Amino acid sequence: MDKILSNRNAVRVIALLIGIFLWVIVRLDQSQTTGPGDINGLTPEVTIHNVSLTPLYDDEHFLVKEMSPPAVTVRAVTSKEVKAGNYRIVLDLTKLGAGTHQVNPKAEGFPRGANVKIEPDTVTVTLEAIQKKQVQVQVDVLGSPAPGYRAGEPVINPLRVHVTVPSNQVGEVDSVRGEIRIDGAKDAVKSEVKLTAYDKNARPIEAQIEPAVVSVEVPVTLPFKTVPLRIKTSAGPPAGYAVQQITPAVEQVTIYGPQDALDKIEFYDGPSLDLSRVTKDETLTVELTPPQGFQRIEPSKLELAVKVVPSETKEIANVPLRPVGLNTNIATTILEPAEQVIRVTVEGAPERLASMDVEDVQALVDVSNLPAGEHVVPVKLSLPAYVKAVGPPPQVKVLIAAKDSAASGTPGGGADSPSPAPSGSDGAASPPAPSPAPTPKSSPSS
Repeated sequence: MDKILSNRNAVRVIALLIGIFLWVIVRLDQSQTTGPGDINGLTPEVTIHNVSLTPLYDDEHFLVKEMSPPAVTVRAVTSKEVKAGNYRIVLDLTKLGAGTHQVNPKAEGFPRGANVKIEPDTVTVTLEAIQKKQVQVQVDVLGSPAPGYRAGEPVINPLRVHVTVPSNQVGEVDSVRGEIRIDGAKDAVKSEVKLTAYDKNARPIEAQIEPAVVSVEVPVTLPFKTVPLRIKTSAGPPAGYAVQQITPAVEQVTIYGPQDALDKIEFYDGPSLDLSRVTKDETLTVELTPPQGFQRIEPSKLELAVKVVPSETKEIANVPLRPVGLNTNIATTILEPAEQVIRVTVEGAPERLASMDVEDVQALVDVSNLPAGEHVVPVKLSLPAYVKAVGPPPQVKVLIAAKDSAASGTPGGGADSPSPAPSGSDGAASPPAPSPAPTPKSSPSS
C-alpha cells in the first residue's frame, strides 16, 4: 500500500476515481429532488387545450347568453403533477349586470407555486336579465287504449314547474306541455315525459324548464260505474233482539264491465246477512262479488258494523189498504174490512220504533191476475228497514168484477179503477194506486 501511495501516477488515478464517484452521487440526488421530466434541473411547462370556462353569476336573475371563446388554453409551469378535475378556469361575473362585458379568466386549483398563463387572457361575456314563472304542466294523451278499455286523467309529478326566460319574454309563456302515448294499453301507462314551453299561439319558446322532465301515469281500466250499496238480511237476530243499524265501511262500490251493462245498473245488492245468531254488536267481513256480466268490483271485501239491541213492539192503527195490480177493465172492491184500514203490530229496535208512524207502513193488496168473484187476499206489508211485523199476515176479502157488471149494480160492485175516492164505512171501493217502488228505508214483509 505504501508503494502505491508513493507512486504519483497511482495517486492521480485514485483521485480521479473518487471525483467521478462524488459526481455520480450529486447527479442522483439532483434527479430525485427536481421531479420527473426535468432536464438539467429546469421545471417543465404543462399545456392544456380546450379548458371549459366556469362562469360565476347570479343564476336567479341572470342568464349567460353568450361567452366567446367558450374554452381557453392553459400553460402551467410547475414542479408538481397537474391532475384533471383538480383545477378550473372561472369567470367572476357576480358583480356585473345585464349587458356585454370583457372579463379576465382566473385559474383555480393548480398546485401551489405554479405559474399559470391563460390564452386568451380576456373573454367576452353577455349577461341577460331573466325571470322565473311557475306554470302548471299539461300532458296530451295520444292514441287509444285497447277496445273496451277507458283512459283516465293523467297523474303528473310534479304538477308545476319553473320556466326561466328573458325578462322581456315572461309574458309570452302560456303553457308547458308534454305528450304520452297509450296505444292498445290494458293497464296503466307510466313514462318520463320531456316538457316544452309554448306561447299563446302554440309555438315553442326557448326557455329553461326546471325540472325539464316529469313522471306521468295514465290510468287505463275497463269502463266502471260507482253505485250505492244495498245491504240485505236473509235472517234477523234471534227472538227478542233487533237490528238498530248496519253501517258499512263504504256506502258505494265501483263496478267494472261493459258500458251497456253499466248503463242499466243503478245499485249493487250486497250479500244477504244471516244474523240469526247475533245478539250483540259485531263487525262482520263479507266478500263482494261482481254481478253477472261484470268483471270486477271494488272493494272486494267489506266490513259491516252491526248494532243489535233488545227489541220492542209497537201497534200502528189505521193503516190504509192499497190495491195494486189493477186492470183498467176490472172494478175492484175491498169488502172486508169495510173501513179499508188495518191495525199492524211491528217489532224492532226501540230507537227505530220511536220515530215510526202510519206513514211508514204500506199495506199492499195484490189483485193482479185474479178472476172475477170474491177472493181472500193476504196483505203484503212494506216496513222500514230492520222492522218486522208480528203475528200472522193480515188478510182481506175483495170483489173482482167487470166494469159493466159493477155499473149495472152487481152486489159489492165498487168504483172504477184507477181513480176512485177513498171509501168510508159504507164499503165503497178503496182508491186504486200504482204499484209503489220500495223506498230506501223500507223492505217488504209478509
